[in-house]
This record gives sequence, structure tokens and C-alpha cells, in this order.
Amino acid sequence: GTSAWATYQWDFSGNVDGQGSASQGHTTLVMEKRNAKWVIVLNHTSAAEARPSNVSAPGPTQPH
Repeated sequence: GTSAWATYQWDFSGNVDGQGSASQGHTTLVMEKRNAKWVIVLNHTSAAEARPSNVSAPGPTQPH
């Protein structure tokens, strides 16, 4: 075919101006094959909202 997409979650950590920095997010790419080469025609990236470190993940839900 001549079109494809990819979606993924990412974690970033590093140093910016000597300060630690970290973030998480989601990306979706849409690609199109043009002249026998894949070209990104859409890139949607968004940062995920950070969960406070002192909060645990929710447990299983109870049936009603």
C-alpha cells in the first residue's frame, strides 16, 4: 500500500540546562509513500498528564 500509521506511548528523561527533566506522552504518525519514500504527513503528539507519585493505580471495579 501507499499509506501507513503508527501510534505509541513514550517516556523522556534528560537534563535541560543542568536540571533533570522528564515527561510522558502519546504520538500518532500517518505516513504516505511518495516517490518510493515514506513521508510523515501527520504527526500528533501530546503530553500525558502526570499521575502524582503518592497515588496508587485504581484497583479492579466491583460489579453493580
